[in-house]
Amino acid sequence: MKKTKIYFLVPILALILFGGYYWNFRSQYEAHQAEIIATAKAKKAERLRQDELAREQAIKDAIDAQQQRKKERIARQALEQKQRDDKENAVLDRD
Repeated sequence: MKKTKIYFLVPILALILFGGYYWNFRSQYEAHQAEIIATAKAKKAERLRQDELAREQAIKDAIDAQQQRKKERIARQALEQKQRDDKENAVLDRD
């Protein structure tokens, strides 16, 4: 009769221990998952903000470079026009 009690007590004890472990796990699991999700959202928001700042900086740099190229082109065209005029004047003076 003693052995039969062990066959009932050990599984019941194991079930009680597992129930306590599961209860503890379940109560902390939802909070842990909410924390993971909040962290992921914060990282994503930060990454999007960084991307937006980088995009704005790239646009600003592109506009500045475009304006610089436009100034250089105007200066180069003015120089070429002056050289053409000087060459034409030299040809006219020679003739």
